[in-house]
Amino acid sequence: MQKQYAPEPHYYLNTIAVLPEAQGKGLASQLIKPFLANADAEGVSVYTETMTPANVGLYEHYGFRVMEQYHVPQTDLSIWSFYRAG
Repeated sequence: MQKQYAPEPHYYLNTIAVLPEAQGKGLASQLIKPFLANADAEGVSVYTETMTPANVGLYEHYGFRVMEQYHVPQTDLSIWSFYRAG
């Protein structure tokens, strides 16, 4: 999906994680904001994915657009693909 939705040079937001007991305290924002600020300063787009439904709203909050929701065959899993233009 990354090649399809972000074929140009871009940043890839690989993995961020916050322990469940630490969620809701703005820690994800502290991780994402500097990364996005750097991408914005360089005028570069950003691509990421998640398998966690609760993360969809987080990424949308930071200007990412859902490009695709892929349902993994024979499982209950989905993968959301996100793109944020530079």
